[in-house]
Amino acid sequence: MSVVARRQNNPYLNNMVEKMRLNYGNQIIYKNNALRNMLAVIRKNGIIGLLLDQAVFPEDGVLINFLGRKAWASKAPLLLSRRSGTAVVPAFIHREADRHIIEIYPELVFSNDTSEQEIEADVQTYSRAIENFIVRHPVDWYWVHRRWKRAGESVGE
Repeated sequence: MSVVARRQNNPYLNNMVEKMRLNYGNQIIYKNNALRNMLAVIRKNGIIGLLLDQAVFPEDGVLINFLGRKAWASKAPLLLSRRSGTAVVPAFIHREADRHIIEIYPELVFSNDTSEQEIEADVQTYSRAIENFIVRHPVDWYWVHRRWKRAGESVGE
């Protein structure tokens, strides 16, 4: 699997995180030139993993509802799916007792409408899949970023 990641600011931390990611047999696609590299993986019938609960800049996403608050969410999976025809399949992992359980859901269906309203609705579709997982397994959602930053709400983040 190829995973999309951002380089850590600290090069020593980046080396440590990179080794952990590669230790599981993954390939890393860094965000710079990510689209071109993701399309190359897709052309080879590869799998791409994206962490989609990350806050993005407004130019890279749309404002959606996430766990009852406004948050910026990436358009990347939607745009990649439309451009390449590849499926977007939600997958999650959680713990049950001493085991890890991987849940893979059916392919998400997006509209072909390119209006901003429909793009927002399609991004909301995959964000809802993330929300549903978090509600079912809140202790397995380890998220240390400020998810709701830049969304216009000040709630003491």
